Amino acid sequence: METILYSDVQNEAMDQAEQMIQNQLPDIKTNSIVAFQHLFKKLCRPLNNVSVIVSWIASQRELNYLATMAPLFADNRLILILPDKSPLIVESGLRLSPSFIGYSDGNFMDVIAVLE
Repeated sequence: METILYSDVQNEAMDQAEQMIQNQLPDIKTNSIVAFQHLFKKLCRPLNNVSVIVSWIASQRELNYLATMAPLFADNRLILILPDKSPLIVESGLRLSPSFIGYSDGNFMDVIAVLE
């Protein structure tokens, strides 16, 4: 199984999450993608064995960009890591029909449990 870790900008949380996944779930291959354009290109190709996309969201604008790609998520599970619990952000995130929603202030163990 391959998991895509996506963020529009390189961030420490994504790096730590990738390391945690590699340490705790060695059977899961991770592929870090930075920049919206690179994610779009990846999703437009056949996704061999990609079953989960974990996406760190920094803003409402980024959620809007992802919403334009919603049909490309149809065959994959989506885990969103939202920046906060504000109603507008959560509502926009739910429109993407994620399998799980976490928050950037967490320790990522909940996402590890979901991946497991």
